[in-house]
Amino acid sequence: MILTIVTMIFFAMEIMLTGPGPRRSARGSKRPACPWPVRPPMPHNGGMITVNMVCTGNICRSAMAQIVLQQALEQAGLAGRVAVTSSGISSEEHGNPVDRRAARALVARGYPEGRSHRAHRITQAEIEQHDWLIAMTMGHVKALERRGANPDRVYLLRQFDPACTGQPQGWELDIDDPWYGGAEDFEHCLDQIEAAMPGLVSILAANADYGRRG
Repeated sequence: MILTIVTMIFFAMEIMLTGPGPRRSARGSKRPACPWPVRPPMPHNGGMITVNMVCTGNICRSAMAQIVLQQALEQAGLAGRVAVTSSGISSEEHGNPVDRRAARALVARGYPEGRSHRAHRITQAEIEQHDWLIAMTMGHVKALERRGANPDRVYLLRQFDPACTGQPQGWELDIDDPWYGGAEDFEHCLDQIEAAMPGLVSILAANADYGRRG
């Protein structure tokens, strides 16, 4: 009973933070597509390309995406040219580590568990200074834009999934929130994150030389 009440409270809080709309896409349905051509990241600080993964509380989706992208960049030889961080649009999980279920899913696939991670709400400086803000859902995109984020620097992670081509932008591009589910939901979330990595890393690799220009 207590767990049900807590779950309902958290669900209501995220709706208020991210806006209305479906939080889950139907599994097995036709996969959605990238809504627009992805622009190359152009560092506006003259240094490395900076990427910030954004979800709600920064303990599940964005933290997992940060860890997966960091490993993919290391494998591609880009670790010193692209800096990756993560954050949440809410402070509800401030200071908390990666969700234990997320950590288990990551370790099972050979990723670090992110022991040093501590959740935080994205700051105005991060919004203004990062080259790319990569959101997990349309609600997160809207929340970032309400805080003044440059729309040209805000993307949905699933836009980089090679399977996402040719359809309009919509809530169907959301990375499903595993927090309310079990281990299989975290596996599904990780599947969605991993599917987007080849496209994202490819674009970062092709444009990382911008960070070396004076």
